[in-house]
Amino acid sequence: METSSPLKQSIKSILSNDILKKEFNLEKMKYSRNYEASFFLEKLNTGAAIDSNLIWSSKSFLPRSAMTNLTVDLFGHSVNLFEFGGRVEGLEYFLESYFGPEGYFGKSKDVVKQSVKGISNKAMDKLNEEFGSTMEEFKGSMYLRIFGNELQYINTDDIKSLIEGQNFNILDFIINLAKEQDYSFTQSFMFLDTSLIIPTMAGFPLNISLDGSATIDLQASGKMDLRQIQSNPMTVSIDGKIRPSAALEVTSLMSVDAFVTKAGMKMVSSVNSASAVEGHLEIKGGQLFSAEWKTPDAKTEIFEAKTSFFTVHRDETREQKMITQNRQTKKLCTGDDLSHVTGLELCGEISYPNASLKADSPYFPLTGPLTAGVTLYKRDSHTSYKMEYKFGKTKSVVIANVGFNTPGSKVDREMRLGLNLNMKKHDIEMMMLSPWKKATFNGAVDTKQRQLNGKLLIDQSEYSVNAALASKKKSSKMIYTPSVEIVIPKKDNIKLDGTIEYLAGTTLDSAFAIRGVSKEPINMRLNMLNKKVIKSIKGSFTMDKKEEYSFETRMQTLVTKKSLRYSPFISVKTPAKLLMGLGGSVEIKYKKAAKVDLTVTGLTRSPMKYFGK
Repeated sequence: METSSPLKQSIKSILSNDILKKEFNLEKMKYSRNYEASFFLEKLNTGAAIDSNLIWSSKSFLPRSAMTNLTVDLFGHSVNLFEFGGRVEGLEYFLESYFGPEGYFGKSKDVVKQSVKGISNKAMDKLNEEFGSTMEEFKGSMYLRIFGNELQYINTDDIKSLIEGQNFNILDFIINLAKEQDYSFTQSFMFLDTSLIIPTMAGFPLNISLDGSATIDLQASGKMDLRQIQSNPMTVSIDGKIRPSAALEVTSLMSVDAFVTKAGMKMVSSVNSASAVEGHLEIKGGQLFSAEWKTPDAKTEIFEAKTSFFTVHRDETREQKMITQNRQTKKLCTGDDLSHVTGLELCGEISYPNASLKADSPYFPLTGPLTAGVTLYKRDSHTSYKMEYKFGKTKSVVIANVGFNTPGSKVDREMRLGLNLNMKKHDIEMMMLSPWKKATFNGAVDTKQRQLNGKLLIDQSEYSVNAALASKKKSSKMIYTPSVEIVIPKKDNIKLDGTIEYLAGTTLDSAFAIRGVSKEPINMRLNMLNKKVIKSIKGSFTMDKKEEYSFETRMQTLVTKKSLRYSPFISVKTPAKLLMGLGGSVEIKYKKAAKVDLTVTGLTRSPMKYFGK
C-alpha cells in the first residue's frame, strides 16, 4: 500500500506486514477495492488525498455501491472538501429486461426453452422454483457532502412516493404541456463555514475562518405540444425559454483576537454567471424540421470572478488596493472573422498585479485584487438563428431543401441547399446558395449504362462532368472500371481512370490515375487484405516517379495451444524520410504473463524500444 496521507501512515505500517504484504490476484470486476491517490509537502505541512471505494456483491455482476472523497491537509488538520456516492440494487434485472436474450434489444424475440437430455421441462421448472434466485427490487440512493455537511440525499422511494401520491393521468399531463408554463426556482445556501484557531507565542489566538455562500436562480417558461405525436404525420411543437444565473461568494478572514479588540485581513472572492436561451422547435413527420434559436442580449456576462481585500480593525473594514505596481491586463477575443460569420464575439479578460519582481511581496492571490471574466457580445442586428429542412416525395419526384439564415441581420448569411430528383426521367437538379458562391447542377443518370452526365454552373463559370462505371466478373472476382472527365473553362480537362478488383470479404486491389491536374499523372493505389492470419492495408500516392508517399498497416496473428502472438507493423513514408514506423510482437501465454517487444522509429532521432512482461 502506498500513501502520502499523514493520517494513514499507521495503517500503512500495519499493511506492510509480511503476511498482508502478499499480493493477491483478485479480479477487479468481482472483488471490492479501495483506490487512493495522495501527496503531502512536509515543508509546507500541506497535502491532499482523494480516495474511492467500489463495493461489489456476490448477488450481482454490477457494483453495489461507490463513493469518492477529497480531503485537504492544512496546518495539521484534515478538511473534507467534498464526498459523493451512491448505492443501487436490482439494476441488473432492469438492464436484462432491455438487453437480455428476451429483452427489447435481444437478438431473438422468440426464445425457445431448451430441454436437457433426460430431464423434462416440468422437472427443470420445479428445480428453478425451489433453488432459483429471487428478483431484487430496483432501488437506489445518492448523496453529496461538502465540508462534512450533507447537502443532498435522494433515493428511489422519494420519486416513487411523488408519483404514487398523485392520480397521474397521462392525457391530462400532455394537455397541460401544450399550455404556457412558467417555472421559477431560487435557492440560497451556505456551503462553507469553518474556522481554525492557532495559538501564538504572543499569547493571542490567531483566528482563520472561511465562509462560503451561493445563490442559484432559474427562470424558465415554455410549452410542448405533443397532442399529435401519435398522428400521421407525427407533429411536435416546442417553445421554451430558460434563464439560469448563479452567484458564489467566499470570505476568508485571518485576524488576531485580543478579546476587547481584533485586527486582521479579509479577502472576499466572488463568482457570478448569467445567461439565457430561447428557441422554437417544430417537427412534422419526416417532411419538416424547423429550429430557431433567439440571439442573446447585446452583452451577456457568461462568467465573472473578482477578489477584494480589506483590513479589519474592531468592527470597521477598509478596502485595500494592495500592490498596484506592474498591474497586468490581458484581453482576448474571437475576432472579426467569427463575428462576420455568426454575428457574435466572445471575449475573455483578466487583470491581476504582477508581483514576481518584488522580493517582499506575498504569494498569489494575496498580491492584490484579481478580476476575470468571459463576455459574449452581439455584433449584428439579427434576431435569431433559423435552420429549416423540408422533404417531399411522390411516386416519381423527390424534393429536399436545407436552409440556414439569420433574419434581420445586416450581413447576408443565408445558406441553402436544394435537391430535385425525377425518378421517371432519371434527372437530378441541385442548387447551392451562400453569401460567397452560387452554384447549380443539372444532370441525367443512365442506370442501365451506369453513366452520369451533368453541367455545373458556379457563378458565371460553367463546368461539365461525364462519369461512367463498367463492371465484369472474372471467376470469383468483380472488376470495376470507373472513368470521370471534368471540363473546366480555359484549362485542361481533368480525367480519372482506374480499376478496382474485389473479392468479397478477402481482397481489394485498386489503382487510379488523374491527368490534367499537373504535368505528370497522379497515381494512387490502395490494397486491402482480410484473412484469418493476416490483415493489412497498403496505399501509395505518387506525383511523379521520384515523389511517392506511402503508408502500410499490417497485423499478423498466430494462435497455438499455448500462446497467442500478435505482430503489428506500421509504416508511413514520404519521399524524404520515414515519418513513423512500428514493428515487433506481443505474445500472450495462457495463464502466464504477456511478453511485449515493440520498436518505434521515425518519431525521435533514435529508435524507441519497449520490452516488458
